[in-house]
Amino acid sequence: MGVQGLLPCLQSITQSVSLERYRGLTVAVDAMSWLHKGVFACDVKALAKSQRSEHSEKPTSSELKCINYAINKAETFQVKFGIEVILVIDGDALPSKKEENVQRREDRDKAFEKAVAA
Repeated sequence: MGVQGLLPCLQSITQSVSLERYRGLTVAVDAMSWLHKGVFACDVKALAKSQRSEHSEKPTSSELKCINYAINKAETFQVKFGIEVILVIDGDALPSKKEENVQRREDRDKAFEKAVAA
């Protein structure tokens, strides 16, 4: 989600480098970005349903697949590149993004209904 249009604005000053360049350093990563990518490693329909049902203390297998994706990615950074990863999870919603969050919730609800119907 982040700042819309940020990456295209920074395009002219970015360069691709090997992660090897950051060996021995610590990086903070938005955990949600890796968790969202982890969705592709699981049964999306089951995950969506688990997110809408009563939560238990134990994560579902679909939720665990998303979590494991993020953990495995962090471990790969550590083992392969010697980079320590701190996974950052957002706090409360920002009041300044209230309208945007309402719209996102509506979009997610519509997408959920469409996915369940498929």
